[in-house]
Amino acid sequence: MNLLTDKPPDFIWVGGQKLKIKTEFSLWVKFLIAAKNNNTEALTEILLLNFPELPAGICANDLIAPLSDWLWQCEKHTSGTKEAGAGSAFDFEEDGNVIYCELWEHYPNLMQRGISFPEGMELVKLLIANDKTALHHRAFARVGDFSKMDREQKKYWQKERAKYALKMSQNSIDDVFSRGF
Repeated sequence: MNLLTDKPPDFIWVGGQKLKIKTEFSLWVKFLIAAKNNNTEALTEILLLNFPELPAGICANDLIAPLSDWLWQCEKHTSGTKEAGAGSAFDFEEDGNVIYCELWEHYPNLMQRGISFPEGMELVKLLIANDKTALHHRAFARVGDFSKMDREQKKYWQKERAKYALKMSQNSIDDVFSRGF
């Protein structure tokens, strides 16, 4: 799928059935945040938004893997890596307000008509690439290379890195410790 020329699929396959899904950007950002925090209540809520009535023989747990696969396909084609949405350059939870404001500032017509998750990811990627945006500033502070900068610039960006460092959730900390054993 090429997101520049192809419309992203608005369905998933579950138990041999083709199920239509909603592709709205805000819904999938909520899904990413809920999945990151292992918030089963929020995941269930998102599933109910997508599927008010589940087809016979399909339970909510059957939907998680196909929905995650759909989301991964969208992220892969817009960012090139599976971790892009939850990577160290930006975080939808911590940077959500900045992302939302900048999407409205730079792409008001698109935001007014509504954007799909793949479109939203492509726009976020453009915001990060634009050195005049706050999202670019945060992303550079987190992952930029300061090694070739003069002393004053390096000092400034090190302060910015500390200021915009992503906070690790308890689940992330637990994952790091569990990998060690």
